[in-house]
Amino acid sequence: MADLTLNNQIKNITYPFYLKGNDFKKLSLKALPIKNWIDNHGQELTEFIYRHLNHYTLNGYQDIHLKDIPSAISKIDFVFREPLELIKDFKDELNRIRVNIINLEKILQNNKIEIKNILIQVQYLKQQQFIQTKKQEQESRVEYANNLTSDMGLDMDQIEDE
Repeated sequence: MADLTLNNQIKNITYPFYLKGNDFKKLSLKALPIKNWIDNHGQELTEFIYRHLNHYTLNGYQDIHLKDIPSAISKIDFVFREPLELIKDFKDELNRIRVNIINLEKILQNNKIEIKNILIQVQYLKQQQFIQTKKQEQESRVEYANNLTSDMGLDMDQIEDE
């Protein structure tokens, strides 16, 4: 097997970050027509909704003939069409970004957990290495102490006398 050398330089990393800064700018631009529509027609739509709900609540549309109801329904479709189309365009883009943000969150959480687990494993291994080193040091001291002889220095009788 050939000798492998570790190179501390990272040359190229790609990661599945599907969001770009431009996405948020595009989303803001898609939201702008909704804001403008609300600014220009919001009060009118509010009054339209309020008027029809009150009309139904107060008299149940008793004054409208049966033949006029289809045209009233068509008018309601027409009144709500523009804001709903603006919202749909925005919502589609928002959902795409939402999905990408959720995926990004999952990726980040998974990587965070994986890196923490790796560090915990490294900590455990280093603790085991430290314990093993200390055991070896202790064993070597005990072995050294067991191999002491009287000619290596003071003997036990001299130590007791002092």
